[in-house]
Amino acid sequence: ACWAIAKHCDRDPTLLPASPKGIVQSTDTMLLQGDKPHAWEWNSVPLLEDENGNMGDIDNSSTHATRLEETIDEIAMQLTSILSESQDDDVDKHDNQSDGKQQLSSYQKPKIKIGEICMACWAYGKLRPRDTPPGWPGPPQVGMVTTVTKSTAQNIGIEDEMPVIKFKQLTSRSRPLGNGDSFNDFVTDVADDLEPADVTDTLFDAIGSAICNCSGNIYESRTSMLSGTLLEECTWSELANVGWAFASHGRCTSRESEMLLTSLADEAAYRLRAMGRIANDGNQRMVVRDITQLLWSLGSLQADNFRLADDLVNLVKALTENLRLGTKTGATFAQGRPLRRWSCADLVQVAVALAHARIDEQHLLRSIYEEGIHLLMEGSSPGDLPGDDRRSFHPWEASILLWAQARLHLTGQQAGEFDDFTDGAAKFFIKALRENYWSFSKSRIGPQEQANIAWSLVVLEKFHTVEAIQLLDLIFEEAARSCKEEKSIQLEHAHQLWQAYFILEEDCPEAVERVPDWFVTYLREKWSMEKARDKLSSARHRSLSDTLQLMGVDHINEHDEDIDVAIILQPNAAWVHQTEIGEESSESSGDEGKVLVAVEFDGPNHFTRIHDDADGSPPGPPRALGHTVLKYRLLKKQGWTVVRVPYYEFDKIPFWASMERQRYLQRKLKTHANIQFSQVDISEYKALTPNRRSRFD
Repeated sequence: ACWAIAKHCDRDPTLLPASPKGIVQSTDTMLLQGDKPHAWEWNSVPLLEDENGNMGDIDNSSTHATRLEETIDEIAMQLTSILSESQDDDVDKHDNQSDGKQQLSSYQKPKIKIGEICMACWAYGKLRPRDTPPGWPGPPQVGMVTTVTKSTAQNIGIEDEMPVIKFKQLTSRSRPLGNGDSFNDFVTDVADDLEPADVTDTLFDAIGSAICNCSGNIYESRTSMLSGTLLEECTWSELANVGWAFASHGRCTSRESEMLLTSLADEAAYRLRAMGRIANDGNQRMVVRDITQLLWSLGSLQADNFRLADDLVNLVKALTENLRLGTKTGATFAQGRPLRRWSCADLVQVAVALAHARIDEQHLLRSIYEEGIHLLMEGSSPGDLPGDDRRSFHPWEASILLWAQARLHLTGQQAGEFDDFTDGAAKFFIKALRENYWSFSKSRIGPQEQANIAWSLVVLEKFHTVEAIQLLDLIFEEAARSCKEEKSIQLEHAHQLWQAYFILEEDCPEAVERVPDWFVTYLREKWSMEKARDKLSSARHRSLSDTLQLMGVDHINEHDEDIDVAIILQPNAAWVHQTEIGEESSESSGDEGKVLVAVEFDGPNHFTRIHDDADGSPPGPPRALGHTVLKYRLLKKQGWTVVRVPYYEFDKIPFWASMERQRYLQRKLKTHANIQFSQVDISEYKALTPNRRSRFD
């Protein structure tokens, strides 16, 4: 029944009422209309005029949509009950067998079939999609644009006519720890913000428990959890559909869901290493879309649950081995172009999974973008062709691939394919716009795609070609027009556009010379509000600050520009910025000759994931991700000298070795010529050796 409802809703989304939670605006947003402020709420209850002409709340209790919602929830509760009873019966049966007893019953309950469970799982993944994007603390927020009259602006203390908006900060996740706060208090506050599990969450947990037959502690049963479970009976398509359903609904943090998702990754990796053959049919081979869909699901969910990452890395390695990428024997599917048989959706899904999980699997990434170059040459695909019947990208698919490349900061330094793809992508977008009369909507390049393209080209520093300049000019023109007409813009898009504009204003002014002044002011204000939000210092950051304080170095934590530790030096200071930055920064930095030093502690989420090489050699240092590289460039353009303190260097020093941490920062920041710990223990300044190995390695 639930599968049939989901199929109907898949073909006609209007059967279910639209959720108001997809994009929200703060309830304390104030829009000025006339001379009086007016509070506008996104989730306000709509009003309906009754037969007497009076306005009242809509009564949804008798509508078909509400009855359908209630039916869907009722089915979920019934399915949960059936799955739970089945689990209890299995436990009782096991206990009776262990006691030497045999339980006789005249009633035999029907056995739960894995195919039915997978159908129900897919149905609720379709019927109950998540409201918050993976890894986000809350739903996307929209900024409303409105202009107040000059008289009204003067009454509230505003000099000129300007857009007025106020945004609510995101719960306590952004609240810094005060002097009297503890970390447990913060965890409690965050837990209070999380919504309790609803009937669909409970159903997904029951499905995970039934498929994995999990009981007890999740970590105690990991070694044998795949043996004798329903998971072994799943086909490739069932594995993919279950993973997709959990990703679509966003369930991954409970014990049961985590067990299922890690089991899915382990089972798929095992089958890939067995040349792609499934357990219950040795003649059936892997279908590409199944493994790519599973990779996308795990890549999205690990942004919400970091414990899924190791199993995802193992699955990516298994896929690379299965394709025989990087070997002399050639790839499994085709010589020369190993991913020739992959569809456009397959390439996009794997690239997104690797980008979300920060996995720098170069052999697989090079193959993806090599095939992407060939597909870009085919031109854009019409919107009416199904995914399996086309050999060319939709523009939105190409924009996602470009974003994944920028996210992982894949440039020509890693491989020539990445540079070629970026150049080809700009030409591809211009060609698609030209064929659709320069209409972004007809070209299926929406606001999200526009912001991603502009941000990605700036991160990759590929904005100097004629096509890139024209494309960026058109994107900013379209964004300003849409913002003015619709009087709103999603804040995440505004932040991306401002970062791109700030870099292009100096490095490529011809690309942004037609951007209206009011739009530039608006983007700047939204970015300033984002940077001024309350921030929570990490444990590593606090440790770094404590060490600097112990060394007598005055500094500012959580600076307005989102700087971890800001140090302002006087012109005649005894020490200067880090030598690798160069002397040019000090000449142009700060007012009154002050030198501005930004000490950035970069944790694991700022770098690609460290993994061992196939030949067993020690892994090299990870690469900085695109958003981190762009942040450094933004700070340098504002006059800051950036000093990076990567976690893989700082974490080598034990927390109890305070003198060693002082020595490290002395040489990293060039703080003092000598630091005297005692009469016999004196640390002299020495420049750090790149990639040096210490006694803590």
